[in-house]
Amino acid sequence: MIWKVIFLGSLALAGIATQAQTSHRIAFGSCADYVGEKGDSILTTIATKTKPDLFLWLGDNVYYEKADYASPKGMKEAVQNRFSNPRVKSFLQDLPQRAIWDDHDYGPNDSDSSFVYRKESQEVFSKFWKETPTKLNKYGDLRWLERRGNLLIVGLDNRSHRGPVGTQMLGNGQLLWLESVLLEHQDATVVLVAVGSQVLNEAHVFENYVRFPERKRFLDLLDRAPQKRVVLLTGDRHHSETNRLLLPSGKMLVEYTSSALSSKLFAPTPKEVEANIHLDPTSVVTDYNYGLLELDGSGNLRAAYLDRMGQVLWEELLTP
Repeated sequence: MIWKVIFLGSLALAGIATQAQTSHRIAFGSCADYVGEKGDSILTTIATKTKPDLFLWLGDNVYYEKADYASPKGMKEAVQNRFSNPRVKSFLQDLPQRAIWDDHDYGPNDSDSSFVYRKESQEVFSKFWKETPTKLNKYGDLRWLERRGNLLIVGLDNRSHRGPVGTQMLGNGQLLWLESVLLEHQDATVVLVAVGSQVLNEAHVFENYVRFPERKRFLDLLDRAPQKRVVLLTGDRHHSETNRLLLPSGKMLVEYTSSALSSKLFAPTPKEVEANIHLDPTSVVTDYNYGLLELDGSGNLRAAYLDRMGQVLWEELLTP
C-alpha cells in the first residue's frame, strides 16, 4: 500500500476532535540543550497550544558535559538540573511523556556500547523517564513498546548495542525482538518507530544508519512487517526534514526527523542534500521546531513541523 501525499500549505492543525482508539495526536522533538527560558518556551507552546495526547523525546534530551559523564552521580545530577526549572517541570506534569536517548544523554559525543558507564547511564535514564515502559532488567537496554488503540509505538535503543561505524547500531537481539513485536501487533493500523539516528538519509554523514551494514536488515524487517503503514521518528540532526523510501513490497516508508527543540541549528550542506536521494527538499526546516502527527478515524495521517509559537513551518497529509 502506498500512501498518497497531499501538501497542505498553511492549514492549521489544532482543534481536530479525537475519537477513542482510532484518533491520536502525537508531538515529538529532540536536541533540547538548556539555553535559557526562551529556548524552553517551545515546551510551553506544545503543552498549551498544540495539546497533544503524548510527547515523544527523541534523544539528546540532555547534553552531558565531560564532567557529567565522568561519573554516574554527575549524569544523574545533570538530568535533574536540566529538568528542574519551572517551565520544564510544568511541561513534564502537563503531558504524558515517553523518551528514547541518543549520544548526548547517554555519554560522550558519538559514544557506543564501549562507554565505561553504559549500565549506569541506562539506570539514570530509566529512573528519570519512569513513564516510559522500558524493561532494563529483562533486555539490558532501553527498548520499549506501547499500544494505544490502533496505534503501536516502538522505542528503540541505538546506543546500548552500538559498535564502531561499519558494524551494528541496534544489535541482533533487538532486531529479533522488533520483528516479534510487529507480528504480535499485526492488527495495528499504524506503527511509529522511534530511534535516535536517522535511518533513510543516504548521505554518509554524522551517525546516520546508512553507515552501518545492519541498516539493510532493519529495512528488510520493516518491509516484511504485516503492517502497511510504518512511520520512522528520528532526531539528532539539528534541523528537520522528511525522507521517503519505496520498499520492494510497495510499502512507502516515511521518516520524520525533528530537531532541534532548543540546541544549536545546522542546515544540511548542499553535498548532503545531493547525496540524500530520499529527501523531500521542501521539508527542510532550519528553525527551532517540534513535530506533530495526527491520525484520524479514517486513517488519514497529518504530519507537520511547528515553530516556537506553534505556527506551521511545513506539513503534509498522508491518505490511505
